[in-house]
Amino acid sequence: MKDINYSIIIPHKNIPDLLARCIESIPERGDIQVIVIDDNSDDADTYLKKYPELFRSDIEFYFTKEGKGASYARNVGMEHIKGKWVLFADADDTFLPGWTDIIDQYLESGADVIQFKITHDTRRSDLLCHNGIIEEYVSGKKTAQEALFSNVTCWAKMFSALFLKGNDIRFEEVKYGTDVAFGYEIAVKANTVEVSQSAIYMVSYREGSLTTFKDREALLIRYETVKRANAYAADNGFKRYELPHAIEVLKTWRKLGLRDYFYFIRHERYEIRRASKVQIDKKPFNYRHPYLYVLLVLLRLV
Repeated sequence: MKDINYSIIIPHKNIPDLLARCIESIPERGDIQVIVIDDNSDDADTYLKKYPELFRSDIEFYFTKEGKGASYARNVGMEHIKGKWVLFADADDTFLPGWTDIIDQYLESGADVIQFKITHDTRRSDLLCHNGIIEEYVSGKKTAQEALFSNVTCWAKMFSALFLKGNDIRFEEVKYGTDVAFGYEIAVKANTVEVSQSAIYMVSYREGSLTTFKDREALLIRYETVKRANAYAADNGFKRYELPHAIEVLKTWRKLGLRDYFYFIRHERYEIRRASKVQIDKKPFNYRHPYLYVLLVLLRLV
């Protein structure tokens, strides 16, 4: 029996047809372990019978009853990894043809993290953002670590299992912004990072996925998630690389209107007062002064 070189973790809920498509993009090889964590799907007891593509010897299914979301599911999956390298995929995305030939080139790498490019089925802005960060690294405008801070998604990356286990890195179990804290911890703790100019992964836009939710709850949770990640990075001596505080506030204005925009402002003012009362000293600059920070972002001064 071959040693397992790659463990692929896929959280899943209620989209077995897309999960089957994702699985089909993963070749059956003796050195690949596929871990699917079903996050309490409505038809968890029946959908495996409908999709023969899911009956493969290299796939391990784990069914949770908690329904705590993708982060929790990924954490469950990480308890079962056997490979030297760990990759993450969303059930509605796919790997690109020939992707294993690309990652095989890094099998003996001593890096903690390897970043790859993506393609995207519909949203050009996401493609330009992800791949643009890699291009900035290639041109010398960003270091490899800065590239990690600028792109915290867990997919289209390959992580050393020893690195993840040795640092006890897990996902923060939140409903939205599920890989933000994970990505920041990776950026802080990774010592050796490699960046590839090859694309291995296709991101699919799907209405109804967690990334498409733009209501007040979703924006507020993302906002708070990034705020915590910022504080963690600042406590470890790293400056801010993304601008999500300002961006999320501006998204509120653009997506939800003035009422929810002012809700955000009131919420932030309350948080500042609360932090002051309990004497929380070590907060990032943009946490203490959100309005000034938004202005500086708009003026491109930070």
